Amino acid sequence: MLILIQYLPFWGIMLLANRAERDKTARTLTYLSLVLVNLFLLCGALVCLGLYAISQPEWREAMPDLVLPFESAALLGLAGALAATALAALVFLLPPVRRLLARWLPIDPASCMDCVALVFAVYFVGLTALQFGLLGGVEGLALADFSPTAADLLFSGLALIIFALLGVGWIMRRSTGETLQRLGLGRMQAKHLLLALGLIPAFLILDVAVSLVWSALDPTGAEQVANANKALFGGMATLSLAVPLALATGIGEEVLFRGAVQPRLGLWFTSVTFALGHLQYGLSPALLQILALGLVLGLVRQRVNTTTCIVIHALYNLSNLFLMSWLSQFAS
Repeated sequence: MLILIQYLPFWGIMLLANRAERDKTARTLTYLSLVLVNLFLLCGALVCLGLYAISQPEWREAMPDLVLPFESAALLGLAGALAATALAALVFLLPPVRRLLARWLPIDPASCMDCVALVFAVYFVGLTALQFGLLGGVEGLALADFSPTAADLLFSGLALIIFALLGVGWIMRRSTGETLQRLGLGRMQAKHLLLALGLIPAFLILDVAVSLVWSALDPTGAEQVANANKALFGGMATLSLAVPLALATGIGEEVLFRGAVQPRLGLWFTSVTFALGHLQYGLSPALLQILALGLVLGLVRQRVNTTTCIVIHALYNLSNLFLMSWLSQFAS
């Protein structure tokens, strides 16, 4: 449940943005809220810089008992990530910038909700990078101990669905039927199921091909990411965790990214944002693979529907988890 509580401020901003089209006060409060969030991030960056300064030897001698939450280098990286996220988000608040982006993205530069979508995309990427850095990068992830429950996984997926529903204005601007149509949650036909069943093995073959080439060109990097994957997902190959994980990612990510975000921010912007949300792979060939998968799923969304994307994503993840478990048992 705590997973949902942390998102309440952001959902509050989205509720305001839904009213902003017909309420000038709500519009003003939406932009003011975004500015305040960015100022909060900048203040966090300044605090980290201050802690970095007093972590230097000349200060540590004067305060030998001072205990800092992070290492000196981590504090500097944390400050940079917070500042970059805040400044990038502030840029999207500028109407001329959104008008410029509207030349390439299917956004309405005057739409308050489209502005929120752009800013939240920056938060998503920036804070994902921040979390990745705090955990120590790929090497740190490989040493981390992750033990989520099935409820944790399902609540994570539910949070993404709530973002999607608020983003398209369920109840506030659209009826349930209109919301389902906007999100692309239509019925699957037999040919759509055949498409899904054809793409899943193609994705798995791509996995193997990328792994083989990567291992040949950069065996150290490939091994680090493989170890990080084992730390993240190795304990989820049981049916009681694999199914909730597949459902949470398949339904949650597809309803949000392909269903809600892509029609407003476009195929490429959405796919790049989706890929950068998988920074557990670091800046590696695996990240490019995730981008390719996102683009394919985006095309499926455009030409079929989001429901088919959900089936592909969920079954692909489920297959990957069981293959990981089988290969680890085979190797041992």
